[in-house]
Amino acid sequence: MPKYDVILVGASVRSLAESAIRNGLRPACIDMFADADLKRLLTYTDGTNADEPVHMESFEQLPHLLTQFDPVVPIIISGGIENHLPLLERIIDLRIIASSTVDAIRSVRAPQQIYPAMQQAGCAVPQWRWATEHFATAHTKDNHRWLLKECRSSGGLGVTSLGSIGDNNCVKHQTLPSETIVQQYIDGTPISATFLRSHPTNVHGDAQTDSSIAEHTELLGITLQLSGRHELHASGFQFCGNVGPIELSS
Repeated sequence: MPKYDVILVGASVRSLAESAIRNGLRPACIDMFADADLKRLLTYTDGTNADEPVHMESFEQLPHLLTQFDPVVPIIISGGIENHLPLLERIIDLRIIASSTVDAIRSVRAPQQIYPAMQQAGCAVPQWRWATEHFATAHTKDNHRWLLKECRSSGGLGVTSLGSIGDNNCVKHQTLPSETIVQQYIDGTPISATFLRSHPTNVHGDAQTDSSIAEHTELLGITLQLSGRHELHASGFQFCGNVGPIELSS
């Protein structure tokens, strides 16, 4: 029997490890912090202690770090690795991984795909355009506040408030990362929602084509998202935690 039930991988896996242990699983942890809270957490429900979390400097180290674990133990990914899809493809070829497909992850990270899909589903979405397109065109009548956002980023990093368009012509002369967008700033309270989508499969793990078997999407929970809180040593739009659960109307 393998020593672990699951391997948790991400920039930070502390909250994921807490959920796993609460559900009776024995996780091995690989992340970029290996912080004191995570180390204290790794006492299983049966009273036994796990090995200390494995610290990685970058996701490029991940294939090598995974070699110390039994290959039959499945991997669950957390935040950050979605910025390294070729690496994720390599890991999927070698290990068992509980994850959306790379194509699905790539699709939801592509503004030209996810924004139209959300609008078609009836969601309100902010206006956006590619940064190169935005700064190549004068928008003197555009009074929106705007954000400059790098698509290959996470945790609120790579997000800059532009203010009014007229005050930011200097941005035109900067070298912007590829896949950078300009997005309308929306006032309000930021929240996070976690959904579970079940997709029927057959015994071979292939998607079922039987239309009589319904897909199902379940809202697991909603939390208040904290960002840029100085008391938590964060600035700008940098993510620094969640508080919840909170209740919303239907």
